[in-house]
Amino acid sequence: MKTFAKTPLALAITALLAAPYALATNTGGGDSDNEFSTSAALDVTVENSIDVEVNHKVDNDIDVDLTLDATVHDPDHFSTATVDRKQYMDGNTVYDDLSNNSAGTLNSGNNAQGNIGVNIASGGLNGQANDAAISKGSEGETTETYTVDTIFGEKEVEKTYESMVFAKAATFSIQSSSNNSYDNDGTTNSAGASDSFNTASGNLGVNMAAGFGNGQHNGMTLAVGQNSSAEATVAGVQTVYGNELDNDVACGCTVNTNTASLTNSFNNATGNVGVNIAAGNANLQSNTLSIARAQ
Repeated sequence: MKTFAKTPLALAITALLAAPYALATNTGGGDSDNEFSTSAALDVTVENSIDVEVNHKVDNDIDVDLTLDATVHDPDHFSTATVDRKQYMDGNTVYDDLSNNSAGTLNSGNNAQGNIGVNIASGGLNGQANDAAISKGSEGETTETYTVDTIFGEKEVEKTYESMVFAKAATFSIQSSSNNSYDNDGTTNSAGASDSFNTASGNLGVNMAAGFGNGQHNGMTLAVGQNSSAEATVAGVQTVYGNELDNDVACGCTVNTNTASLTNSFNNATGNVGVNIAAGNANLQSNTLSIARAQ
């Protein structure tokens, strides 16, 4: 049985941390007596302020002893790709006893090509995302026309240049899990991939989660320019605090089990490959990549 109580999300998160804990476990025979107590508080402020600004200036100076009639098209061009992903799991309460949560793939995605995003989840309150942003500057030309004196008289000459395109790629990821309560007794969580995504190619993002309150993200940006400079940026933040976890077996249930596995998968895969596999509660996983190229 699964029941959820969800309170409003707070984008700015504040708590106080002093983290003593006690854990007692009886692994011998007889009655099982597990006690887990925690007193955790944390003063954390998460602020995400992202300003994407591109400033690029090109100055052309021409000094020749010619009669010049030049037409120069604006050389200031831009190619920009941005991903800004936020995942917040905050103020949730989960009661989940004697459940079996399983997420995975079997013989899937082999030989796949292109932009591939896969999200598989079992349980509840799991956040998963695959983001891709691609930008390519249009190929353009700048033409200069001028006149030169020759022994045969004046001659009009044209010269063509490829336009300058500045490239900027940026990937931002913020994940936070706070002030959640998980009461799981006798629960089995398993996530994994088996015989899957072999020889796949391209931009591949795979997320698999079994349990509750897990955050998973794959982000990729690609910007291509020409005849100019290029800039790539990646920024990531992950915070986990103020969560309560009750995995005791006082109910007489079997012990909780969490299993994450990867078996005979992603062999010979090529390109940008991001894989997140999580079993349990409040796991945060992220793979980010930014590529900027001026060709």
